[in-house]
Amino acid sequence: MNRYERLYAQLGLLIRREPADLEIGERLVLKAYSGRGSTALMDLVLEVLAENPKLPGTRHVSLAHYFVRNGDLCADPELLLRVHPPGSDGNGSLTGTLSGFELGRVECLFFQQAIPPVFCESYHEDRLDRPNPAARRHNNSFLADFVQNHLMADLYAVVDEPPTWREG
Repeated sequence: MNRYERLYAQLGLLIRREPADLEIGERLVLKAYSGRGSTALMDLVLEVLAENPKLPGTRHVSLAHYFVRNGDLCADPELLLRVHPPGSDGNGSLTGTLSGFELGRVECLFFQQAIPPVFCESYHEDRLDRPNPAARRHNNSFLADFVQNHLMADLYAVVDEPPTWREG
């Protein structure tokens, strides 16, 4: 299992369902709960934004914490993910399981945060044929740590209610 397949599996554990089954326009809110009923942890929001037109079958998904500062909603951080369904070859083609792509994959396309302002793209000018190797490593390492930390905290539950924005 490579890093992108591992990220797919970890994302599935975090949201408690198959990432490839996420529907466009869907939003999941993960609230953190402690044994005392309240927590200092921010809600985690996952939004399925669109199918990637260049890679049919893939989804662009936003994963973020938000807080309010001076009336503005700020990402802390926001990650844009590309979710490849099981059986795709990474180029959007469905290949079946014979080619070895039995597992889905997740890759971080960009990382951003509001304060201090940081934006880091994994690909130059959103072109899949022009990766930025250092940024790609950084973004996917950050995503791996981010998801793993949330899994280790084991405090999050998917809820059917709007997110709560905390004052930052």
